[in-house]
Amino acid sequence: MRVFKNFTVWLFLLIGLALIGCGGSSRDGGEEQIVGGWSDISTDAQSALLVAEFIESELEDGVIDTILDAQVQVVAGSNYKLTIQLDDGTIYQAVVYQDLQGIYELTSLDLIE
Repeated sequence: MRVFKNFTVWLFLLIGLALIGCGGSSRDGGEEQIVGGWSDISTDAQSALLVAEFIESELEDGVIDTILDAQVQVVAGSNYKLTIQLDDGTIYQAVVYQDLQGIYELTSLDLIE
């Protein structure tokens, strides 16, 4: 009976630790990340600013004036979706993939207005 009682204690301890580990973690902007889903991040988070800098380097013309919205999607790496306004007033939505080595790739850039 004592072995069973110790097993039960260890089982509850392991389940508790597993639940704590599954609680999610915060990244830039203090928002909880949902694996596979889009989560909002602060438009002034370091990751959003780095992605905006990369997007600007990919633009033929124009300078980013404002980041209007920023989201992240955790995959094998991260997808960042930024809504940006250029200095001429045009608004774009850009999606940038960052691989696990930190390399960025612009996957889409769509004119919003």
